[in-house]
Parts: sequence; structure tokens; C-alpha cells
Amino acid sequence: MSDNVSTDSNESTSFGAAVASDNCRALNFISSDLGKDIDLLLMFVPPKTGKLYKDVFPVCWKILSFDATGFAAVTVDYTADSGFLVPQVQAGSLVAASNAQSCKIGQECILMTNEDGTGDYLSPAGDGDDGIGQECILMTNEDGTGDYLSPAGDGDDGVMQCRNDTQRPARLGFGYINKAGNKIEPIVMWEDIAYDFLIILNLHRVILPSSSSSKGGTIAAQLYSTLRIYAVTGYKDTGLIRSEIRSPILFEKNLVSLASFTEWMVSIDEGTGEVKIEKLISR
Repeated sequence: MSDNVSTDSNESTSFGAAVASDNCRALNFISSDLGKDIDLLLMFVPPKTGKLYKDVFPVCWKILSFDATGFAAVTVDYTADSGFLVPQVQAGSLVAASNAQSCKIGQECILMTNEDGTGDYLSPAGDGDDGIGQECILMTNEDGTGDYLSPAGDGDDGVMQCRNDTQRPARLGFGYINKAGNKIEPIVMWEDIAYDFLIILNLHRVILPSSSSSKGGTIAAQLYSTLRIYAVTGYKDTGLIRSEIRSPILFEKNLVSLASFTEWMVSIDEGTGEVKIEKLISR
């Protein structure tokens, strides 16, 4: 890891902990006369188990562009307001949500199929196992042509859940709802989740699909709310990341550990030519 990377020593706070309380964060990135154009790729650290880039794919959260001359400032907002989505991969790599449902700790969604055959969808919220939390279910149309997600319903206390009820393997995504509250921004996508497979996000782990099981089953892995930033080209917002990014990590922070507002200077080291990201303000 480069000496210029901005890191956070507190890596123990998981994604589940982030959504358990008010953890909205605003990060403002500024630059001045960089000398060359720079694109920064922002992504969340993917699960550490499972077959990365085969069963589970990180998704580019945002691309920030800075011009070579003049001043620039870009603010990104992390709401910690989460949800599941039915992903559509467009133009070969861009992930869009054909259907999405907000889901929080104590809720569950179900992935199902539309009766009219138009696509997969998520069911509305319903009672979970203990009536403490909520769940969503991924279901499919009766003719098997499309999936949708139910609205979040009561699920198990202390966890978020999504179950595949489409009668077949299916894709599922997870992301954060934007500040305006009108769009979900995907951060991860699972491929070929087995029928009747239950994904559980809690304070310490996410249950991932098992490639050896055609129905049911669970595998545990951690998913942190840790943001990474790279200086790269050729990526777009919501782009599926299919392989390791071969560029130095410039920034790695657990967003929950940051103040509600932070400001960061993006610059280029005159001696090495490396891009740097340094904190200026925290409040």
C-alpha cells in the first residue's frame, strides 16, 4: 500500500453496525490546479470470503472527476439507508435496478417473480420469523421471465435479510439509497443465488450464496462499510468491477469512524507524481 494512502485503523465496525444508528456522512473532496485530469473511483470493500469476481462483484459507487486547472469541489453523501435490488447489467457492465426495496436492520425482503412475466421483483414487507424485524422475498413471474423484490417486512431482530423465492438461481444486489431518497446506488452484486437461499446482513457478517448448493444453505462472510478510493480511468458510476483494480489504494476509511462532515484535499506529489488524498476538515 502506498505511503500516500489515507487509512483508518478502526476496521472492526461492520456494515450492519453502520445502518443500526444515525451514521450519515458527507465527504467533500477539493483540488486546485492539479496539472492533469484525474478520475477517482469510489467503492466499498467487498466480502472477504466467497468467490470474488465470480459469485460476488463489487460495484463502482461513484466516479469523481477533477480538472487539470482551476479549483474543483465534489461532495459525496453516505446515507447508511440501505436496500436490496434486482440488478440489470446494461452495456456489458453498468448495474441498474429494475426493482429495489429499502431494507433496514430487523427487516427482510423476498425475491419473487411477477405473475405477468415481466421480471423479478421484491415482495412488500411482511412478518418475519419472530415478528421482531422485517424481510423481503425475491420472487419471479409465473412464466419465469422476471424477478422482483417485496417491500421489507418483519424479520429477525438485529439483521437484514433477503430470501430467493424465484424457484431458480437469481441475481441480487445491495446498495445505499441516495440523499434525495429517490434512487438506490448499488455497491455489490451476487450472481446465481440458489433458490430458497437466505442472505443475512448483520453486525458481523453477510450470508453469501453457496456455489455447491442448488437450493437453500448459507455461507458467512463479513461486509464492512469501508470505502476505498483509487485514481483510475475507464470506469463509470455503477460499473461492475470484474477483476482486481491494479492501482494503489489512495484512501481506505470505515465511514462510520469519520465525523459527520469531512473535507479532503486531492493533490499530486511533485516529487513522485502520485495522487494524494489528505484530510483538511473534520466536524
